[in-house]
Amino acid sequence: MCSVLRRSNHVIRCHIPLIVEENSSGVWCMGKVQFHKLQPKPQILVFDDSKVHLGFNLSPNHYRCVLIVDVVRSAHLPTSFELYSYC
Repeated sequence: MCSVLRRSNHVIRCHIPLIVEENSSGVWCMGKVQFHKLQPKPQILVFDDSKVHLGFNLSPNHYRCVLIVDVVRSAHLPTSFELYSYC
C-alpha cells in the first residue's frame, strides 16, 4: 500500500491493534508517540490522516498487524477540528 503525498483533511484514521506486542509498536504523529495497548481491551488509536504520521514496530520478534479504518470527516467540521485525536 502506498500513500500519495498531498494535503487533504478528509479522513480520520483509526488503527485497531490485532496482533502487536504492547509498548513496542504504535503510531508517531507530528512528534507525538502513542503505543498500541491490548489490555484490558484493545486501544484504538485515532488521528487526523492529513498530518505527518508513521506506524512503527520496535519488536524484533513480533509482527505489527492493525486494522485500519478510515472515517470520512463530516463536512460541517472545520478543517482544524480534531475529533478524538491525540495528533
